[in-house]
Amino acid sequence: MARSREALALLESLSLPIINPPVGLRNARRSVLTDSFAKYAVPMPPTWTVQGADDFPEPTFPCWLKRADACAQSADDVCYVENQAQLRREWAKFQKKGIKEAIVCKHVAGDLLKFYGVEGSGFFYFYYPTADGGFSKFGLERHNGKAHKYAFDTARLTAEAERASRLLHLPVYGGDCIVEPDGSFYFIDFNDWPSFSCCREAASAAIAARVLRAIEHNESFRNYEQQLGSDIQVAGYGRMA
Repeated sequence: MARSREALALLESLSLPIINPPVGLRNARRSVLTDSFAKYAVPMPPTWTVQGADDFPEPTFPCWLKRADACAQSADDVCYVENQAQLRREWAKFQKKGIKEAIVCKHVAGDLLKFYGVEGSGFFYFYYPTADGGFSKFGLERHNGKAHKYAFDTARLTAEAERASRLLHLPVYGGDCIVEPDGSFYFIDFNDWPSFSCCREAASAAIAARVLRAIEHNESFRNYEQQLGSDIQVAGYGRMA
């Protein structure tokens, strides 16, 4: 879980297979993640970038304000916002903490899913945290309310998550998405090496197999763009900023 600039530079200088690689950890920043998803049409809610007070967005409310330089470090790094005045107040708080960039994304009403995967292994698991008593880091899941378990294309969700993991160079990954009543889904978070606490036994076998594969083929994870080929396509659905 080394994340310092020095540690990542050291790891990157080694000619060894690394899971997850330094480039992936850098890509896990919300600013980079958002740009990558927009470029390759990975389904996500309409999203805006905030860097100062002069070019402030006019999003659809309610929405979410999230620090863009890293994953959430504390509960107030992710804020549910209901109007423009509140958005400006919360952004001012971010600035006082030294956060210079944030993203604003539309709140999508629907089922919240948490998912876990290991790229190329066939392992993919998801569950409904508001229905199954799952662990909540900051309690923000309450804004999505009770899970209705709307029908959706699980194969397509799996394929999009796999595609995102390759785009970001994160073979061991997890995240959150929202499923709307019509089955459309949108990723709202994607991160490296989650806990896998609810599926640890199956995940550990998949991770071990993925590590062995990387060692066998001496994978550097630095040439994913070439490996992706025809996988980089417009998803054909989803609303982009």
